[in-house]
Amino acid sequence: MTTSNIFKKKIAVLLLAVFIWTMPVDLFAFSIGAGGLVPGLPFGGPVVLILPCTCSASLWIWFAPLSPSPPLPPTGPLIYQPGYTTLYGNFAIGLMATWHLGSYTPVVGNGVCWEETAIACVPIPNLGLMNKVGTGLP
Repeated sequence: MTTSNIFKKKIAVLLLAVFIWTMPVDLFAFSIGAGGLVPGLPFGGPVVLILPCTCSASLWIWFAPLSPSPPLPPTGPLIYQPGYTTLYGNFAIGLMATWHLGSYTPVVGNGVCWEETAIACVPIPNLGLMNKVGTGLP
């Protein structure tokens, strides 16, 4: 056997060992959602105002700034929907002055947050629905 054949076999065995070792880790990460592609636009910022959506069982949260875009960072509300939005970090969702970071899906219309009035439920304007969000310490 030549030296180049032995070297090629050692490389092949090494690559196979690395593949076998990392495959369970990759499958576990994908199974818990860490490896999947999350749709939506990024956002981040401190919470300025919170309003419970009484008819739709969600939270209307105003962030300022919502995302860094020149020349001035926009501010705006997003919706946290329990059961849909994945919550990470310190689980301090919607606490005033707590930093949040995540992604959201823009909504068409205002059908995500409904507030109860004296007569009926009315939609509250918002920019979108959070897909995933992590929070800082309060």
